[in-house]
Amino acid sequence: MKRILFLLLANFFFFHTTRAEHITGGEMYYRLVSTNGVDFTYEVTLKLYRDCDSRGAQLDGTAAIGVFDMGTRALLRNISVPLTRTETLNLASPGPCIVNAPRVCYNVGYYITSITLPASVAGYTLAYQRCCRINGINNLINSGGAGATYTAVIPGTNRRTDGPENHSAQFKGVDTVIVCGGYPFTYSFEAIDDDGDELRYRFCSAYLGGGQSGQDGGPNSPVPNPPAAPPYSNVTYSFPFSSSQPLGPNVQINSSTGLITGVAPDQGIYVVTVCVEEVRNGVVIATQRKRFAD
Repeated sequence: MKRILFLLLANFFFFHTTRAEHITGGEMYYRLVSTNGVDFTYEVTLKLYRDCDSRGAQLDGTAAIGVFDMGTRALLRNISVPLTRTETLNLASPGPCIVNAPRVCYNVGYYITSITLPASVAGYTLAYQRCCRINGINNLINSGGAGATYTAVIPGTNRRTDGPENHSAQFKGVDTVIVCGGYPFTYSFEAIDDDGDELRYRFCSAYLGGGQSGQDGGPNSPVPNPPAAPPYSNVTYSFPFSSSQPLGPNVQINSSTGLITGVAPDQGIYVVTVCVEEVRNGVVIATQRKRFAD
């Protein structure tokens, strides 16, 4: 029996018995709270995960979320958001194919704030950055020196005049699932959209963010404050993996349903990023991302 597993933790985390020493994944999403037709108020949530048994990075007491104009890429605001609440996720039943499975436990931190913005032609990018990922991620080169960027996109009026009247797509899959390495598996990465927009799914590249150069809050520090402006650089995948095949050629995602199926790769840890496009009356107005195994 193979004793390794995929830990699908709001991120595909195909986990061995080693423990993560850093933040292990996350996502950002928002919902429209109110509008007067000129200004729009959104409730924004940054959701971060940390291994309960980690001796490394804790959940930060605050998170710096930058608001950038998608046209000029200028930083419009830098918001310090306190840690709003936490919860703990445990997986008690790993499944019959796992022998001597490690404890699966994650602390989840929610950073929640309200942001009021005027309608914009180009729209806005919300971003948060944190370094670094753990060492030894199977499908990345030099993973221990690679940070992460979490983003959410608020549409502008250039695609559709009603673009700013938007709730981001929000992923609803179970956050802790174990799958045996080398075995067939399925995992639903389905999202919901309160606006009724059509959703289209694809694998995409994980973003880099932050670095290991000092503690000054600069763009190359572990916790950039403010975060760097887009566009963001992509991680470097190790052969034969890529942004479109982060788990190899035997794993696919259904573009209409978000269902991931295939044969799991060998034991290890893998970064997987899924992008979901929000399509309103045939027009793509925004793309939201969710990341695994950061």
